[in-house]
Amino acid sequence: METRRDFQVESITALRRIDGEQLLLETDVPNYPAANQELLSPSCIGVTAREVAKIRGCSWMDVLHQTAENDQQLYRG
Repeated sequence: METRRDFQVESITALRRIDGEQLLLETDVPNYPAANQELLSPSCIGVTAREVAKIRGCSWMDVLHQTAENDQQLYRG
């Protein structure tokens, strides 16, 4: 599995263990640009989803769908 080198072991473990219904995504743009990214904006959320998916062992689309649903639930709350 290839993941970002700056993830700590504890962060990887937590990301694997968290219930998908509790997962939300955010970018660190513009403070911490993703590798090979010239355009730095919140629209880079797909890059974040890809990294999360690698760690969780699922597809990036699954991560985006789950977190979008969680976001909707949060704001309906």
